[in-house]
Amino acid sequence: MAFSLRDAQGREVPVVGRLQVGRDPINQIPIDDPLASRVHATIWEDGGTLFIRDEKSSNGTLVNGKRIQETRLRPRDQIQIGNSVFQVASAAATQSAQPAQPAQPVQPGQPPAPAAVKPKGRGCGRWLLAGCLGLILAGCAAGVGGYLAYRAGMLTPESLLGLVGLGPADIEVDNFRDDHVFVSIAQLDAPADSAPLETSLDLNAFDVRTYRVGQPGEFQIDFGTSNGAADLGSCTLSVRSGDHFQFVTLPERIVINRVDDPVSVGTDLIVSSSSLCR
Repeated sequence: MAFSLRDAQGREVPVVGRLQVGRDPINQIPIDDPLASRVHATIWEDGGTLFIRDEKSSNGTLVNGKRIQETRLRPRDQIQIGNSVFQVASAAATQSAQPAQPAQPVQPGQPPAPAAVKPKGRGCGRWLLAGCLGLILAGCAAGVGGYLAYRAGMLTPESLLGLVGLGPADIEVDNFRDDHVFVSIAQLDAPADSAPLETSLDLNAFDVRTYRVGQPGEFQIDFGTSNGAADLGSCTLSVRSGDHFQFVTLPERIVINRVDDPVSVGTDLIVSSSSLCR
């Protein structure tokens, strides 16, 4: 089965050979995304089945919202790499009926050739009309359902922003030390035309404070025994829409966890060794 990847602008890239995705221009699918690693993930087809593997990236690879290491892909699956989203698509039935062409190996640094445009067949007017009517009815149903959900309080402006990756995130700090802890939070990737976000939290012993980040980005978080210091630890954190990070300050160390997607490796729980802190 032939597969392709469709980006958010509707452009399609056929999966031929092994495709590497990442920030480095040498990848077959280069993406200009600061949250992507240099070589972020590899996608390939084997025996009619499509696979994806995360190449030990800093921010991970998500398939249908779940972080993966290696998994099988199916049509309509969504792949998220940083802020870039791709959807898996299979070739149309009319394309699969054509004689198969031998796959050409993809050379490093050479982008995949664009998919050939097949001439549209005739005699499909009824199917096209039925498809258009189905889309219109589905759109109407979605609109009515969204309105009812909004009126019932199930759909909020924050949840809508979260659907498009612009919603808020939470940074929680639990102080389990018997003295004060000062936490400084500073945005590292603020747009050139706006001032970077900077704030600080003052926690007494056994205090719990949560700071809501208005939009995703890169943040420097310093922990100190005095205001402006970082003598207890520091973390450069990539915050995405809907994330909930929890820091726990202990007498010996600082622990980090992502509440919405808990870490599975013990070293990732310690700020000084966690892959969540770059």
